[in-house]
Amino acid sequence: NRAVLSGLDLTASGGEVVGVVGPNGGGKSTLLLMMAGLLRPTTGRVTITGIDAWELPLAAAGTVGLVTARPGLYPLLTGRENLHHFGGLFGLSPAEVDAKAAPLAKTLELTTGLDERAGRLSTGMQQKLSLIRALLLSPKLLLFDEPTANLDPLASKVLFTEVRKRADQGLACVLATHDLPAAEAVCDRVLLVDGQVKKELEFTDHRAPVTPVPVAGLEAKGITKSYRRGMWPRRRELQVLRGADLVVGAGEVVGLVGENGSGKSTLMKILVGALAADSGEMKVSGRMGYCPQEPVLYDRLTCDEHLELFGVAYGMDEGAVGAAADRLYDTLGFERWRAVRVEELSGGTRCKLNLAVALLADPEVLLLDEPYAGFDFDTYQRFWDLTAERRAAGRSVLVISHFITDQTRFDRLVELRDGRTLSS
Repeated sequence: NRAVLSGLDLTASGGEVVGVVGPNGGGKSTLLLMMAGLLRPTTGRVTITGIDAWELPLAAAGTVGLVTARPGLYPLLTGRENLHHFGGLFGLSPAEVDAKAAPLAKTLELTTGLDERAGRLSTGMQQKLSLIRALLLSPKLLLFDEPTANLDPLASKVLFTEVRKRADQGLACVLATHDLPAAEAVCDRVLLVDGQVKKELEFTDHRAPVTPVPVAGLEAKGITKSYRRGMWPRRRELQVLRGADLVVGAGEVVGLVGENGSGKSTLMKILVGALAADSGEMKVSGRMGYCPQEPVLYDRLTCDEHLELFGVAYGMDEGAVGAAADRLYDTLGFERWRAVRVEELSGGTRCKLNLAVALLADPEVLLLDEPYAGFDFDTYQRFWDLTAERRAAGRSVLVISHFITDQTRFDRLVELRDGRTLSS
């Protein structure tokens, strides 16, 4: 048995936003699940407006709204049907749910998404739907576990504005996040949690200027992609990419940005060959590494076994795999988890392993789809140090990012809008 939390004390008052940050595996998500009544404390109590969250879960559930990194929606139901189902569990009629959801959907720009199947929505739009669900019952306490992990910069700003607005109306909010600049802006206080509350944080600016090096490494021209939705005779075609062009130079770090549903992940999947384009062409200089948004890992394998498996797939010998693995464990700070199965890892540690797999063969071109969404702040800084090293070594790096504060770290930003790319 391993103690995840030990003697932790935390109070959140009405009208206050409390930020919770800390290393991966430090117990942030465990803390929020206990506060929501979904996980029983080994010792100690969690009370919400005087109600014990575990002993009286139904009473406590009506006072708590929870938004996690994984929205937990029914993929075959529309957004509206998901909300009707959830509201019905607590005695709300469909009409009452619609009345409560409509203004929130308008604020979050999700009005049309309510009538799409949840499984067809982008991950960011699913997260917005999860927030609406959490607010349906007018809770006294709002819990957020990495709520902006998959949101575009504008949607992140809207969500944080909504969090601050709810706190100003008297709600208590607890926000677990790795986005330190955003936490500093929205939270009344930010606590470092690693098994227990270590301290209240003070902030410094770690950003550094970068210098672009314009040499061709990855080039894509005229990429188009559409999806068919529905069944005959109501089948329709959704055009996602309409001739997207992209160049990433050797020694260049490029950020790919855009609203949720704009086609960023679709374009990246096409670039790595995981998805076929309708038309267009692409050229790559050297090997390619890919870090998808959702870690593609095997629950029953350890971290070491993953790196050994992918090392074989990359054609690396045993010595090269071992040396690369040691370096990545040290750089990303998860050496102590190397013999642990994936099913036992925290979400942030899985993200570290996901990135390590992409970096294992030291590829000339590295494509990263929200690679650090679950990183603690220390690993987040290590990631950018690693990225700077790849720039200096003449490698090409393309990163999909939703963190507004990241934009100063890129040599260029490429925005996807209406299926086309716009460089800045």
